[in-house]
Amino acid sequence: MIGGLFIAITLVLLTADLKRPDRALYLVLKANPTSWLVWGAYILGIFGMIEAAWFLFAIVGFTAGLYWLLIPALLFGAGAAGYTAFLFGQAEGRDFWQSPLLLPVLLVQALLAGSSALGLLSAALNAGGTITSMLAVILLVALALHGALVLVEVFGPHTNSHVAAAAHYMVRGPLHYIFWGPFFAIGTLIPLLLLVVGLLAPAAQSIVLGFAGICALVGLFAYEHCFVSAGQSVPLS
Repeated sequence: MIGGLFIAITLVLLTADLKRPDRALYLVLKANPTSWLVWGAYILGIFGMIEAAWFLFAIVGFTAGLYWLLIPALLFGAGAAGYTAFLFGQAEGRDFWQSPLLLPVLLVQALLAGSSALGLLSAALNAGGTITSMLAVILLVALALHGALVLVEVFGPHTNSHVAAAAHYMVRGPLHYIFWGPFFAIGTLIPLLLLVVGLLAPAAQSIVLGFAGICALVGLFAYEHCFVSAGQSVPLS
């Protein structure tokens, strides 16, 4: 339900963002097979249908159907998370968005967002300790990987002056307060510390996971704002 809701919101936002939303149907009827905007629409649509089928099978108790959908859901879930890397790759005037790290960052972000959302749900539903522990470990690993990849992205070697200028704009320029505050401190360090405490104190793990999930989602939103804004802060190459 969570995945289907946000896939629907994403499709609505992507359509509304077009200069001519009324022509969105052309993505299907007169598709350009070389455009990742087209492939992204296909991936999101198929993933949405898989999620709808998953929900229906769960409602009617058709457990075997869930196993049939597991691999397609995994593949199209990864596609829905990662296709933006290829879409941004076609925006060749924005050098900061051409990073080879963008795809792994997006896939790790999917794990981060998914475990955060499910962690909040497990806290609300008082799920079992095994599920809570698993989600806490996944979120802990995702946060650590995401933080490491981002630091390599902004402080590692840059391919040209445009990329260096965008990274500087993010970490030392006008966006630095968002990067180091909501993203790094609130969205990375605090949830990491909370999750370590939760793993050491299982009795409080459910509540800790919920708070860590909220912080992680705030940090993810903050980083995406920084990444997109920093890429647009330098002139087109």
